[in-house]
Amino acid sequence: MALNAFDLRVMISVLAQRKPTMTHYRNTWFRGPPQIHPSENFDIDVRVGGIRIAPFVSPIREGKVMRAEGFTTYSVKPGYIKPKRTITAADLQKRLPGEDIFSSRSIQEREQLVLARDLGELDDACVNREEVMMRDALLNGKIEIYEDIVGTLTKVREVDFLRNAALTIALTGSYWSTSSTTILSQLQTWANLLRTHGSLGPDVLILAPDLAADFVANTTILALLNLLNVNVGNIAPREIVPGIDYIGRLNAPGCYVEVWCDSRTYTNEAGASTPMMPAKTLLLGSTKAQCELHYGPIQDLEAAADLGIAGGGMIPAQRFPKTWTEKDPSVRHVLLQSAPLPVPVNVNGFLKATVKA
Repeated sequence: MALNAFDLRVMISVLAQRKPTMTHYRNTWFRGPPQIHPSENFDIDVRVGGIRIAPFVSPIREGKVMRAEGFTTYSVKPGYIKPKRTITAADLQKRLPGEDIFSSRSIQEREQLVLARDLGELDDACVNREEVMMRDALLNGKIEIYEDIVGTLTKVREVDFLRNAALTIALTGSYWSTSSTTILSQLQTWANLLRTHGSLGPDVLILAPDLAADFVANTTILALLNLLNVNVGNIAPREIVPGIDYIGRLNAPGCYVEVWCDSRTYTNEAGASTPMMPAKTLLLGSTKAQCELHYGPIQDLEAAADLGIAGGGMIPAQRFPKTWTEKDPSVRHVLLQSAPLPVPVNVNGFLKATVKA
């Protein structure tokens, strides 16, 4: 019996065999296994405790109770994403990119290749959406959820992780430049803010391209790095992945950080090219900050019934593919569903600054 390329188990197998898209924020902070939930609303914990010391007491008095490290628990509802592709009979007749012009592939073989290509590109789109959500969670301390309502993209809610307001900075009247003498002192001040509010010293600095240009050309920074190259820092620029450039390590007192430039762009819902790191912006944070990736359930009555899953059409899954055909016009739809929510548990381990007019 011939294998149906659009069978559910085949599509899930195709997704399982794909290598994940290279992402920087995911690889740096969201490396742990994802947490998958069976209900649309679920609870998350955000750590709010700081560094505490044991209290003094008299040796003949009872001990003093210390509460466990503080967490705040929120009930949240993730966003839902459903990228889709349409396959026509003509698509299965066309030569695929890279295929020999005299290829003798059967329709079934080409059907499997088209499926793998489309599922792969839909999965890439989901990964890219997750990367943008991770950027928002780390940079802004919250994630805005939008939905298409009657053809208009509308903000329906936001998940606010309640980061301390002192960790969002917009400088006025003091800007970075190639001659600025305040860059290092500002970074040291912000590093101390992270220690105060998040109990974590920063070890990563991510710059927008315009700030990176000022950073590497700044006379104060260059003098510091060049004169004490071994003991204070070094410049070792190179591209780690497309759009992510490693600038070097800054070993300044109170601010020992790896410096990166994020020049990636993505295409937003309106079709416009958008920078991953907004202009004039930087992210200062710690790789020791705990971050988690959560997934709400897939909401699909038909698929849940086919799989024998009770619970009102809620399928606990990170990704879920689906396909169906229409008779007029004769097309096949391939759909990929997901409900991701990145959570910075140590939300006060990150600082955003806008530092240039």
